Amino acid sequence: MPLTAAELVLRATHKARAGLAPSEARIYDDNAYLLIKDALSELAMRAARNSERRPLLMRSFALTFVDGAALITGGSFDGLARDLIRWSLLYDPDDTNQRFPYQFRHHLADLRRNLNSAFGYWALSDSVTAVTRARDVSGDNALTSLNGTGALRAVYIPDFSGNNPLPAGGEFDDWAVQILAEMLVAGRAAPATAKK
Repeated sequence: MPLTAAELVLRATHKARAGLAPSEARIYDDNAYLLIKDALSELAMRAARNSERRPLLMRSFALTFVDGAALITGGSFDGLARDLIRWSLLYDPDDTNQRFPYQFRHHLADLRRNLNSAFGYWALSDSVTAVTRARDVSGDNALTSLNGTGALRAVYIPDFSGNNPLPAGGEFDDWAVQILAEMLVAGRAAPATAKK
C-alpha cells in the first residue's frame, strides 16, 4: 500500500520528536505538511546522485520533435525534476539501430562541436526546449534531423497526486520519512499557523 501524506507526516514527526511532546520538541505537524514538497525534492536529488536508486525514480515523458527541437512544457511534464535533467536518457523510437540513449550536454554550443557521430546528443537551449544532434549525421543537418516522437526517461519528483508515486517496496518510504524528519529537526520552528 503506497505511503500517504498523512502517514509520512506521522512517521517523520514521531521520528524527529524522539519521544518528546510536540511543544517540547518544537516539531509540529503543520510544519511537516509544509515541508513535504521540499523533502520529496531532496529525495529526488539524492536518488539521482545514486546510480543504483536513480532508475527506480525515473519515468518516461513523451517528446514531440520538429526539426530537432521539442518543448518540455505542459501538464505531461508535471513532476519532471528539471534541475536533475543531466541524468535523463533520451531515446528516438524511430531509430531501430539506436544502442545508446542520446548523451546530454550542458551547453547548446557543445552540439556544434566535433563529437563522436556514433552517439546522438541533446541539450537545453533554454529551460523548456530540448535540442538534438542526431546520430550518424554530420554538418548543419545534424541539429535539425530529428522529427517525430522521442522518449525522455527522467528523474521525477514524487508527490501524492497519483501521477508520480514513490516507488513500491518501502525503501523510498523510509528514505522520505528520514529526509522529512531531518528537515524538521533542522527547522524546529514555531507552528506554521502562528507565523505572521
